[in-house]
Amino acid sequence: MDAYYDDGWGKIYCCHVLEGLRQIPDGLVQMVMTSPPYWGLRNYAGGSDIVWGGDDNCQHEWVGVGLVSDIRKDTVVAGKSRTEERYYGDDPTRKFDGQHQKHYQDNFCSLCGAWKGQLGLEPTWQLYVQHIVEISREIRRVLRKDGSYYLVLGDTYASSPKGNKEPSGLQSRNYGVGIEIPMKRNVQWGKDNIARPKQKLLIPYRVAMALQEDGWLLRNDITWHKPNSMPSSVKDRLTCTTESVFHFVKNDKTILWRNDETGEWRDTKPTRDEQYPLGGRYKHIETGEMRWDRPPKSESAEWEHLNPVWYGFDYYYDLDAIREPHAASSIARVTQPKVFEQLGGPKEEMMEQNIPARGGADLKQPSKIVKRLALQYQSKYEESDYGQTLQGFIRVQSIAQEREQSRIDAERLFPDDPKRQQGYINMIHDHSGHPKGKNPGDFWGITTQPFKGAHFATFPEALCIKPILSSSRPGDIVLDPMAGSGTTGVVAKRLGRRAIILDVVESYCETSGKRIEKIPMPII
Repeated sequence: MDAYYDDGWGKIYCCHVLEGLRQIPDGLVQMVMTSPPYWGLRNYAGGSDIVWGGDDNCQHEWVGVGLVSDIRKDTVVAGKSRTEERYYGDDPTRKFDGQHQKHYQDNFCSLCGAWKGQLGLEPTWQLYVQHIVEISREIRRVLRKDGSYYLVLGDTYASSPKGNKEPSGLQSRNYGVGIEIPMKRNVQWGKDNIARPKQKLLIPYRVAMALQEDGWLLRNDITWHKPNSMPSSVKDRLTCTTESVFHFVKNDKTILWRNDETGEWRDTKPTRDEQYPLGGRYKHIETGEMRWDRPPKSESAEWEHLNPVWYGFDYYYDLDAIREPHAASSIARVTQPKVFEQLGGPKEEMMEQNIPARGGADLKQPSKIVKRLALQYQSKYEESDYGQTLQGFIRVQSIAQEREQSRIDAERLFPDDPKRQQGYINMIHDHSGHPKGKNPGDFWGITTQPFKGAHFATFPEALCIKPILSSSRPGDIVLDPMAGSGTTGVVAKRLGRRAIILDVVESYCETSGKRIEKIPMPII
C-alpha cells in the first residue's frame, strides 16, 4: 500500500482503518493514540461506506437502505437556508449541508448478516461497540508487547426525533434465510431500557468493558475536562464538559526493568548483585555491615532494608517524563522541621492555650496528646466544619506524630545526607514527595483548540503530550488509525517519535500532511 504522505518521520495512508491496520506488521508499533467517531454524532463527508462482518465471499443483498435526518430540516431562517448557505468559520470549503447530521438506517445483508456503513453511524450502540472491539484486535496485533493503547471517547444521549416512532424490528428477524441478526433497528428511538430517549448511554464505558472482556488490561480511566467546553441550551441537566481517555496495555508479565538511579531500561532480568550492588539487602545502621537474609525481629530496628536498584515493569511507562511540579504549599508542608510548628487549625490554638505538646515527656506518649486534643475540640470542630469524625481527627493527628518521628529517625540514620533523609521519609509515608515532581493524576484540565481545517472534531495537541512522553521512547513508532486532522502525528513528530496515521477521508489526509510537514525534522 502506497503512502499518501511520507517525510521519514510521518507516514499517512488514505484507507479504511481495518484495511490499513492489516497492512502493518505484527509488533511494529510502540504506542497507539486515537479517537474514533463517536456513536450517533455525525456523518463525516467523504467517509466511504464499509462492509463490516459477514462473509467476505458473499454477493451481498442489502436491505433497509436509507439516509434519514434526525436533527435538521431544509428550512429558511432570516432569508437563508439552514442547510445550503451556512459555513463553519466563514470558510467556503466547510459548507454546512446537513450531511454530517444525517444517519443511515439499517443496511444489512440479507444473506450473511454483514452491515454496510460508516463507523459511528451504526443503528445500535451494540454494533458500534462490536466494531471498536474488531478494530482494537488489529491494534493489539500491531502493538509491541510493552506498548500502550490510548482511546479517546465521548458519550452520546439517546434521542427521539419527530417522525421516527416506529418500533424496533430486527430483534428476531432473519429475512427468511436462517441468519439471526442480534440487533435492533432504531433502538435509540424505541423503548429499550438502555437507549430510552434522554438517556445518557455511557458508550465510552461500554466500549472499555468490552475491551476488557476481549483481553485488554485497563490501566487508567483518565478524565479530560474541557474548561472552555461548548455551552449547551439544555434546561433539565448539566452541560457535559468531560470526555474519557482510556489507557490499555496487552501484557501482564514483567518484561522490562528500569534502573531507579540512572533511568536506564533493559529487557533482561538483573541479577541479585545488580539489584543490590552494596552486597546485601540489609545494612546495619551502626556498623554498616551487610546481609542478605532478613534479621531477627528482635534486631530489626538495627537494620535498614535497602531498596533494589532495578524495578520490573509489565510495559514501558516513564512516569518521570510527565511529573508535574509540587505545589508550593506541599513543599512547605513536607520540608518544615517540626510537625508542631505548623500554623493554623487546632495545633496553633492548642499552643496559644499553653497545652504542652512540643517536647518533654509528652512527645514520648503522643497518643495522650492526640486524645486530649481530639476530646477538647470535639464540640468545636464538628464533621460539617472539618469533613471528618472524631475517629478521623485522631487518625490525622496520629499520622502527623508518626511523620515527626520518621523525620527524627531519618536525621539519626543519615545525619549528613539530606537526600537520603527525604527518601527515607518518602518510603515510610509515600506522600508523593518525589524529587522530580508529583504524579499528574487522572484528571486533566485541557482547553480545546480552534481548528480552521475541514474537520469538525479535533482534540487539542496538549492531550497527546503526556501519553506520548510516558509510553514511548524517542524514535519509537506512534500510530493513530483514525487520525482525522492528524494531531497525534503532529505531536509525535514534534516529540521525536515516528508517526503512522490512517484515515479514510482524503481531505483529512491532505490536511494532516500539511500539518506534519510544518514540523521541523527531529534530532535524536
